[in-house]
Order: sequence, then C-alpha cells, then structure tokens
Amino acid sequence: TEIEDAQVIPLMNESGFDEMNHASSFVDRLKEACESLEAQGFIRWNKQRGILSMTKKGREFLHKRHFSELPDIIAIVKQALENMDLDYCRLSCLIYDHLSKEKKIVDTLKEEKYLERPFAYEFYHTLRSMIDEGVVDLGPFKVQAEVKKNYQHIFRKGKMPDFIIHVPSTQQNLAVIEFKMASNLSNIKNDFNKFIEFKKSLDYQHLIEVIVAVNKDVNEIYNELKKHNYSSGTPITIIYFSIPLKKATSWQMKYRRS
Repeated sequence: TEIEDAQVIPLMNESGFDEMNHASSFVDRLKEACESLEAQGFIRWNKQRGILSMTKKGREFLHKRHFSELPDIIAIVKQALENMDLDYCRLSCLIYDHLSKEKKIVDTLKEEKYLERPFAYEFYHTLRSMIDEGVVDLGPFKVQAEVKKNYQHIFRKGKMPDFIIHVPSTQQNLAVIEFKMASNLSNIKNDFNKFIEFKKSLDYQHLIEVIVAVNKDVNEIYNELKKHNYSSGTPITIIYFSIPLKKATSWQMKYRRS
C-alpha cells in the first residue's frame, strides 16, 4: 500500500495481536510482512504505539515502481509526431524576398518553410487528440504547454519549457519536452542546461529534445550532437523527426555542463 510522505497508518499494538486469536494466521502473516519491510529499511514500525511510517528508501522504491509501470512516453511522442498533419505547420507560399531584407533570413525561410512554434502547436493538438480518443493513455498525467510557474525558480530567467507532462500539484513529474529546428542547433546547449535544472530540482523522469529536420538527415544531426555527448552525465533523449519521411527516430545521449 502506498503511503504518502507525512502519512502514518495505525496498526494494532502487540497486545492487540494477542487478543485476536481467532485470526492468528492472518495476524502472523501481517507481522512477518511488517518485520520484513522494516528489516529491508522500507518502513519504521513503532510496535508500542502501533504505527507504521514510510522511510525515504520506501518512498523512493514506490516512486521508481510507479514510473516503471507507465506507458513508454518516448514511443508516444514519436507516434504523435508521425500522426501530425503537416499542412498546419508549413509557411504560406509567399515570395520570401518580400519578407526581409536580410539574405540570411530569406535563405533560411526558403530552406525550411517550417517554423518551430506552429510545429509545436500541431504536435500538442495531435497528442491531446490521441489522449482524448483513447489512442494512448497517460493515466493521471497531463500535458501542459509553455507553463509559466513564477512561484518556482526554475521557470524564471528563460527556463520555461515547450511542454511538461506531470500530475499537477504533485511531485509526479514525467517529462520535459523541447523543440528545435535542425537549422537552429547553435544554442541547443541552452535546452540541455535547462533539462539539467528540471532533473535536479523537480526530478523529471524524461528529458526529451525533438529536432525537426527538412534537409538534414539523421546522421548529420547525430554527428552534430556528438560534441555534447559524454560517457557520464544526465540522460537526454533525442528524437529526430524527418519532415520528408514523416518518420521519428530516437537515441539517448548523456550531457553535463562543461
């Protein structure tokens, strides 16, 4: 039975056990179970007062067990990407030269024809539709976009993520998701550093960087990110999404602040 941090449950004291001879076999099994949990460090058992309380080790065990039973959030994100209607992400067919006098911006628009924000909005719509229609089940977890929680220091100073998946008003934090266009990876370390803060301060289980590409293939992206990959560090899942192939590919890297 899961016990919250500050919660204790009353149990019959030792004299109470003796008074329940009619249920001695059940009581003996219950005593053995409590003694075993106490020996393993999962609970504290005050036999005189008849009170059980959960230890830090016990809470951590339940936390890990809870998250291990969740659906595969990486697979769900990839499925949502592949189910998107990309017509809602494309820029209109304007003459790009009229949009800006800066050649660099014009060339970028000609190359990509997609922008990060509309792409993220369509992803959110697709994922929510999949949840509402019962295609995927996140249980009690909610997907929230660009949450601004000023009461938490981690969301200040530009640390607001694209998406979080969590159970609101609890410590059950499942995933942080950031989106980047493949043509704009020069500042990707900002996202990675943000991920470290979310892991350190709020213990989010999955840190996911979605990289959206038109002309760069998966090997180019992989090689570009190799310089940020270390033998030890915070695990980050990279999901590469190819717009021409409408295919999502994922791998994990380890990152640490240099």
